[in-house]
Amino acid sequence: FTTALAEAIGAGSLTTDARLTRAAGAGPFTLTFGRADGTSFEVEAERVVFALPFSTLRGVDLADLALSDDKREVIGELGYGTNAKVMGHFTRRPWWEDHGETGLLTTDRGVQQGWDTTLGQDVAGTGGVWTHFSGGDAGLATGEGTPAEAFGRIIGDLEAIWPGSEAAWSGAAERMHWPTFEWSKGSYTCYRPGQWRFWSTEGLPEGALHFCGEHCSFDFQGWMEGAAETGGLVAEEILTELGLGAPMSKSRRVRQRWAPRAKRLAQRAREAIARGQPLAGPPVPARR
Repeated sequence: FTTALAEAIGAGSLTTDARLTRAAGAGPFTLTFGRADGTSFEVEAERVVFALPFSTLRGVDLADLALSDDKREVIGELGYGTNAKVMGHFTRRPWWEDHGETGLLTTDRGVQQGWDTTLGQDVAGTGGVWTHFSGGDAGLATGEGTPAEAFGRIIGDLEAIWPGSEAAWSGAAERMHWPTFEWSKGSYTCYRPGQWRFWSTEGLPEGALHFCGEHCSFDFQGWMEGAAETGGLVAEEILTELGLGAPMSKSRRVRQRWAPRAKRLAQRAREAIARGQPLAGPPVPARR
């Protein structure tokens, strides 16, 4: 998909292997990008769309960028999950071959949650892959040691639940550790205590600065759908502001109706925190 998208946009409009290091100005904006070889270059832009998570945007120099204090706060503090996955290869799948189960699992043991990643490949004896999905402290701990060592720490639990699992594991494993992944530094948005005040404010534009990603979605925060939805929403915002007559989507109607109230609620939440009062969860905007 990304290759086809790049071809549709045109190579002349894309620059790869460059990291955003600084954004400055109040419109037009100056963006500075660095390369692995130590060189850098600047781009002047009338509008900017920040499509990177706030966990990495906070590592960009924004000191001279025209941002409100509210937006700086949410960029700097928004919490992210510590979820991780470690996938083990099995020469056979005892959970369903021996025990007649799908492999879907949620427990209070060391293995938190998991599933048969190759469930649709239902050919007995062909082997498969089982994914362990963890979070919290366990998600952080999944990054310790090699992938095989990480999977080895939960194979005993699988053996207790589905006897035969330990013998069927080939010893091979792969891992995706989002908390230490350079381009995300976390799995997806996960509010820390007191951060309900950020709800629905993450994606609000600031002048000609626009924001998209799962963290900016009202309905699908934490999901890929949220990234796709808010990408379309930002495109719609820009087209409308340029007078190009973009149709009014449901997402934009909700944002326009809800944004003023969201800002007021965020201010009330900050005042409540200052008084030492607890915060309630956010009200849900009405849908039509």
